[in-house]
Amino acid sequence: MKIGAVWGIMGSAVIAGAVQAQPVAWRPLSAITRAQKTYHQRHGRFTAAFSPLERIAGVRLVSGYTYAIRTTVRGAFIYGIPTVASRRPLVSAIFIDQAAAGPNNMTMVVCEARTPGRFRPADPVFRPGADPTTRKGQIACGDGTVIVDGPFDL
Repeated sequence: MKIGAVWGIMGSAVIAGAVQAQPVAWRPLSAITRAQKTYHQRHGRFTAAFSPLERIAGVRLVSGYTYAIRTTVRGAFIYGIPTVASRRPLVSAIFIDQAAAGPNNMTMVVCEARTPGRFRPADPVFRPGADPTTRKGQIACGDGTVIVDGPFDL
């Protein structure tokens, strides 16, 4: 029993050290993506500027990535491309769901590439009305990426 407790402590220290060594970029990216909803509610459109989103979210994006935003009438994509090839690229997306009633009319997801590198990952995909019961849309990560946060109805 004491040996297990020692291993548990050692394992936690190693994991904690690894987390500190490489920043967790998806958390502020998720907050920035959520801030797009507030921005859209205030201005009737999505924004490609980071400064208002950082103010709304109360976060700053982590260093070690190059960030970009691409907006459309129905959604926004936010990319985090690592500056070093040993990290994994990220992409998040938020979409307006026309079938959703009420305040939760947007859906979002944050995806991470399965392999490290300095490339733009595949965009998440939104399928309007894909749920046969509710007719709400469904969101999924693009090819070669996996979900790290979400999907959430906002």
